[in-house]
Amino acid sequence: MGKMYRTAGLALVASLFLAPPSLAFDRTVARDRAAASDANDAVTSEMTALEARVRGYLAEPFEYALDPSAIEALALWGEWAAERGYEGYLSPDQSTLFFSLSRRSGDGELHTIELVERRLYDLLPTPRTRNRGPITGTGGPTTRVYPLGGAAPLWKHDLEPIDLFTGVLFEFDDDRDYAAFVERATALAPEHETVRHLGERSRSFLSKGAAAYVWRVGSCPDGNQVAHAAAQFALEQRFRFLPAWLRDGLAWTLERDATGTVRCLPDGRGESSRDFAQDWEVDERVRPFDGTWVERLEHLNHFTGGERYVLDAGLAFGLVTELVAGDAQNLSNAAEELRLYWEDHAVRHHPRDGFQRVWSYRTPSHVQARILAPLLGPVERASEVAAE
Repeated sequence: MGKMYRTAGLALVASLFLAPPSLAFDRTVARDRAAASDANDAVTSEMTALEARVRGYLAEPFEYALDPSAIEALALWGEWAAERGYEGYLSPDQSTLFFSLSRRSGDGELHTIELVERRLYDLLPTPRTRNRGPITGTGGPTTRVYPLGGAAPLWKHDLEPIDLFTGVLFEFDDDRDYAAFVERATALAPEHETVRHLGERSRSFLSKGAAAYVWRVGSCPDGNQVAHAAAQFALEQRFRFLPAWLRDGLAWTLERDATGTVRCLPDGRGESSRDFAQDWEVDERVRPFDGTWVERLEHLNHFTGGERYVLDAGLAFGLVTELVAGDAQNLSNAAEELRLYWEDHAVRHHPRDGFQRVWSYRTPSHVQARILAPLLGPVERASEVAAE
């Protein structure tokens, strides 16, 4: 999110740095710089006016300046929501924009979202080495000759900067509004985004950019749906592209910390009234995974939707439980290394079209094992540990 604003800013920066070198500031250069300055002032003025306008879609004043991503989310959904009687609530770190009916207060949900965001900073503090844009092996713009397409730009800094992401979450009380949301969110979503669910499959929606559920339907409590969506958005803001098992395992951990239970299986076949975390912990005691943590990582490398996802969810939750029990700073550093590895390796070079981002890429299990080894300790089978 926020791409249209950052693109304008980058264009202005490029116009300044790509001007022909000259020792004397002649009239042409001075005129060009004055034009660039005027354009910069115009963009700043336009964004300031837009920010002032979209703040009107919030139910409560927000005391800080809005990130470009929050401005874009409000511009994209604010008017649409207001026409249907919904108002927005922006979370403190701007990772979640929550909409609820104007006749209902969203303060309770906003408090749950804030708990999730604070707890994530406890579990994953700022990494010791943090790069705000993608780190890649190219070192900058260059070209490469492809067999069918000839020389093409090779530039891997194609991703949104971290810490600039605002996910949109709706709490609906009307099936028609929910259906209109799903249609609009699906049309706006990039092709590579996948849709999952927060509760009842026909009445909940979860993607990387937007989520929604229908109020008081299914057996997944509203608080759990809010907490789980907020956890997914907060992780997308700070540690995107993690292995799926680690992402969802952390989201369940945050959901449990905020609500006391785990009820949301985004790729399950509907939800039940039971606490999944309790079931997983019982299964781990009664039927533990008889293998090393390396074998568990290999097993979870294909953590996707369907029946296997439901069966392996407890395995993912258990491994994340082991990770969060250790040093938080080391876990955060490892998560950052996993994020950067994906950014640098999820690419391919097409013989005609050149550089392309491979959204379906998964970080290999042996790479995950190398990064997580200092946190998980010796490679021992569960049965061997129990026998000692």
